[in-house]
Amino acid sequence: EKKGRAAVLDYLSTAECTIFKGNCSVSPAALDAMFHGKSPAEVLEKVKALNAEKVSLDAFEQLVEAVSGKKIKSVKKPNENRSFQPVLEYLSSPQCDLFSTGLRVSSSAINTLLDAYNTDVERLLIDVSVLNALGVKLQSFSELAPALEGKNVVDYKKKLLDVIRDPEATHFAERPPEFSEDELYGVLALSTSRITFLPTILKNIPKPVNGLEDLCDAVGDIITQAASAESKEQAKVVAFLSKFGLFSKQFAITVPLVQKLIYTSQFSKWGLQGGSVEDILQALYESKSVFDSFEGLIQAVEAKADKMGTAVSAPPQ
Repeated sequence: EKKGRAAVLDYLSTAECTIFKGNCSVSPAALDAMFHGKSPAEVLEKVKALNAEKVSLDAFEQLVEAVSGKKIKSVKKPNENRSFQPVLEYLSSPQCDLFSTGLRVSSSAINTLLDAYNTDVERLLIDVSVLNALGVKLQSFSELAPALEGKNVVDYKKKLLDVIRDPEATHFAERPPEFSEDELYGVLALSTSRITFLPTILKNIPKPVNGLEDLCDAVGDIITQAASAESKEQAKVVAFLSKFGLFSKQFAITVPLVQKLIYTSQFSKWGLQGGSVEDILQALYESKSVFDSFEGLIQAVEAKADKMGTAVSAPPQ
């Protein structure tokens, strides 16, 4: 197979091949994606056919898409993916609890971190969101890079990737083909702001999809719509809890706790069918439920939302 791959790359370098407008870089991940599910002979035949059709491309990833017929969402050129801003925004957001003593960042530390990820900010942001989901606490920014290399981060990502590609999963309309890890990372990249809830989103997705690209679109739409409604849902939670007593004692309620409550509702069967968190709180109040902690309320909201969502989606008897 190595000889076959070399033959393809050799052909792409010949004067006969005019597919690329100029020089382009080739990443190992993109190369693996092009040969995924195809023999080197099949790939070479397709490449020669594209060249005969006078196809003109700017990047190797475009060739991968043309050969495989699949959209490569997670591969970006380094110069298009260098900005640390998305990671900095995530680290500074209320949902990120990695730095309990405040965040102090130096430009040299940022560059060191980017170099460690080969300037792939998308992968870096995924790992940072996973680290946050694991509940890790750091004292300084310098502790971030070593923490990202931990086995716990690798294991957590593997669990998420296994959920995405599970052949028995209900988020696919039919048994999916095998996906490369690079393709699967496209789903994770869309989920960094809600990565803890990705398995819940996939479990409760209202309509099964036909492929990974459709899954990316569905997950992206769900998270975007939920984010746009978050402030209204937060106002409903605060207003309801201020008016009705659901707790047996007083304690501080933090923004991350309220967000977790809202996300639990939004990504439940109930929430993904348009139901509001206010309806769930009302149902708990009417059942005279009282809680000793906010976590207890969140658990009750999760159970009630699943029950209410199942009832709504059940076919009529």
